[in-house]
Amino acid sequence: MRYYVGLDIDADLDSQIAEAVRAEDAGFDGIWSTHYYNSPFVPLAAIAGHTKRINLGSNIAYAFTRSPMETAITALDLDALSRGRFNLGLAPGFKTINERWYGVPHGRPAPHMKECIQITRAIMEKAVAGEPVRFKGRYYDIDIQGWHRPQKRVRERVPIYVGAMREGMCRMAGDVADGLIPHSICTPRWMKEVMWPNVVTGLKRSGRERKNFDFCACISVAITRDRKQAVHDYKDTIAFSAVTKPYQTVFAWHGFEKEAAHIREMFMQGGYGPEVIDAVPDEMVAAFTVIGTADQVRKKIKELEGFADSVLLAQTSYGAPSEIKDHYRDAMYQAFAR
Repeated sequence: MRYYVGLDIDADLDSQIAEAVRAEDAGFDGIWSTHYYNSPFVPLAAIAGHTKRINLGSNIAYAFTRSPMETAITALDLDALSRGRFNLGLAPGFKTINERWYGVPHGRPAPHMKECIQITRAIMEKAVAGEPVRFKGRYYDIDIQGWHRPQKRVRERVPIYVGAMREGMCRMAGDVADGLIPHSICTPRWMKEVMWPNVVTGLKRSGRERKNFDFCACISVAITRDRKQAVHDYKDTIAFSAVTKPYQTVFAWHGFEKEAAHIREMFMQGGYGPEVIDAVPDEMVAAFTVIGTADQVRKKIKELEGFADSVLLAQTSYGAPSEIKDHYRDAMYQAFAR
C-alpha cells in the first residue's frame, strides 16, 4: 500500500514546502496539492526543487477552467521540474464554481471530463512530437498542427487521475484515466460497494488491465485516544461537505439524508457559521471519519487492501485552528512514518 498526504490548504507557500520535505523524510510516497485557495500547480513547482523522491500530484485541479492544451503543457513542465514525479489529478469541480467563479461551461461532468482527458493525453503524447491532433467532440473542437515541444519528455506517460465520487465518473475513470481519488467523505463502504464496481465496468469496457490503474482511497483520519474531542474537532469538516448539494447523495446513502439536508438548509438561510457546525450529530462524524489510536486506524486502513492500491490520508482542515490541525497531523506522521 502506498501512502499519500495532502498539503494544508490554509498554509502559506513556505509552510507547504516544509510540509512536503517532512512528508518525504517520513517516507510517504506522495504529496498532493489542492485547487481551492491556491493554484494546484504553483506550490508543486516550488516543492519540486526542495524534494528528490516523493511523488507530487494535483488533488484535484479543476479540469474545465483551463484548456486541455494549457493543462498538458503545465503537466509536462511539472514532470520535467520534478524529474518524472508528477501526477496530474483532474476533476470537474462544481457547476456553481465553474460557471459563476470561473465563467466557463460545466456541461455533463463525466462526458466533459472524458473529452478533456483524451485531448490532454493526446497533446502530451502525440502533439509534443509534432503529430497533428484533431478532436471534435461535444465540448471541444481542437485542431493542433505545426506545434511540437523541443524539450525532451522525462517520461512517455504522465499519469492522469480523476477526482470522482459518483457512478458515472467512476466508470469514466476506468475508461480513460490512470487512477482515481475520491473525496474524503467517501467511506470505505461507499468506495467498495459503489465506486469500485463502476471502475471495474469502465476498465472492462475499455479493455484495460487492472494492474495499470491506481485506486487511491481518500480517508479522513483522526489518530487520538480522546474520541469525544476528535468528534468535536472534525464536525467543521463534515459540515463543510454537507452544505454542498452534490454530496447530499452520499450522506443519504449512509442514512444521514435528513441531517445533511438540515445542515444545508441552515447554510442557505444564514450562511456558514457556528450553528451550522453544531448541527452535525456525533454519529455523522463517526460515520465519515476513522477515529482511534494509531493501531486502530492502521488496522482500518489495512482493510482497504482488497481494492485500493494507495491511500491519501486526510485530516481536519476546514476552519480548524492551526494548533488542532498540527496535533492531528503530527499524530498521523508518527503512525504512518516509514
